[in-house]
Amino acid sequence: GTYHTVATIANARFGNYVAVEGNAIYVAADSFLLKYDADSYELLASTIVHGIRRFAIWNDRMVITKGEIGGLPNYCEVRRTDDLGLLYSISTSDLPYSCEGVQVVGDKAYIALNNAFDWNNVVGLMGMLDLSTGTWAGNVDLGPDGRDPENVMVMDDAVYALNNKDFT
Repeated sequence: GTYHTVATIANARFGNYVAVEGNAIYVAADSFLLKYDADSYELLASTIVHGIRRFAIWNDRMVITKGEIGGLPNYCEVRRTDDLGLLYSISTSDLPYSCEGVQVVGDKAYIALNNAFDWNNVVGLMGMLDLSTGTWAGNVDLGPDGRDPENVMVMDDAVYALNNKDFT
């Protein structure tokens, strides 16, 4: 029932996501990606990732989803977990939509593609990134009731999407 401030992120308008993996705490806040020591809360690494939304850890890599008003040069990238250095990004010719949720199952990352920052043109797709080859494996159309997926969840070998179909 007691709370203690362990870190303050200057110049961040909002926080997007936090995950604890091993001895590290990873934070996505506004356009910052940060790595803290889970015991001392010391900042171990930081970098700028414009439009960062969510991330998922796979081995020593981090799959990052991105979205922003006005567009970005890419909407998904993979970085190293040790120093947050960029390994590769997915071309907008393969992935032209902003993304939100991401979950890793085996060697595949399942990514919610929603185009949410283009309010009148949202889509409902589940994208797949093959992490063993670093290639885009394609999309699955979630149909008219699958518009604007935001969260991706995995249970019993099934991938689920939570969708925001109606902005009213």
